[in-house]
Amino acid sequence: KKRKHELLQGKRLFNSKPKRGIAYLIEVGHLQETPEDVAAFLLHSEGLDLTQIGRYLGEISDPFCKSVLYAYVDLQRFENMEIYTALRRFLLGFRLPGEGQQIDVIMEKFAERYYNDNSKKTKEGSDDSDANSDFIFANADAVYIFAYHMIMLATDLHHPSVKKKLTKQEWIKNNRGLNDSKDFPKQFLLKIYDTILVNPLKTRDDPPSGGLSEELLTPKQRQILFLKETKSIVQRSQEVIQEKINDKSTFFKSSNIEHVKPMFSMCWCPMLAAFSMNLEL
Repeated sequence: KKRKHELLQGKRLFNSKPKRGIAYLIEVGHLQETPEDVAAFLLHSEGLDLTQIGRYLGEISDPFCKSVLYAYVDLQRFENMEIYTALRRFLLGFRLPGEGQQIDVIMEKFAERYYNDNSKKTKEGSDDSDANSDFIFANADAVYIFAYHMIMLATDLHHPSVKKKLTKQEWIKNNRGLNDSKDFPKQFLLKIYDTILVNPLKTRDDPPSGGLSEELLTPKQRQILFLKETKSIVQRSQEVIQEKINDKSTFFKSSNIEHVKPMFSMCWCPMLAAFSMNLEL
């Protein structure tokens, strides 16, 4: 029971201050002070905040954290995966940090891992891999640039604030000469475009309480959790409303009060409360 409490305490610390959480778990003996052990903990443990995992992996100025990042990526394998499938799987485990330099280092390591996993078998002439037989990336730099472009395309196609979506022709034009000064095959680019159009690039949602017991959450963490869930609800509501607006629905006019009476009887109270707050201000 003590060990379980220590583990939960370590996760709670990690979800507020990642370095403190890892240091605590090393101190109490739950983790060895090696990049491989910490990386395995970040990759496989439940209840860790995905944003904080991204922040810890993005601490590239700290040699130990950078070593953990490299170990974290090297624990994963992307053999025989299409590039977008591999990228989606990779980004399920954490949220990318906000700084461009941090994202660069993370994506460079992903590109290296993906290229090494797939180009090696291609060079060896493996017979049991259809995906590797047409592996088209000339080097890891080409994977890195193309991965960035896929993230940008996914944002463009699926973010509600982007009104003018990137067309297929623009997508093809944007990727010219990026495969070691050569073009990617047109059919490959069109397939990627259609795949991203159907499958948005998402990270796994955080558990409702970060996997922690309620008694281990501080009042500030409860408030942050509440605000996060509220923001998520509002975002989902906006997406649903936008979808309905875009739909070509049929509307009917009614002059009978009995048709609208139930709606007003349900919403008059919250509407009055909302208007009253504005009037008080």
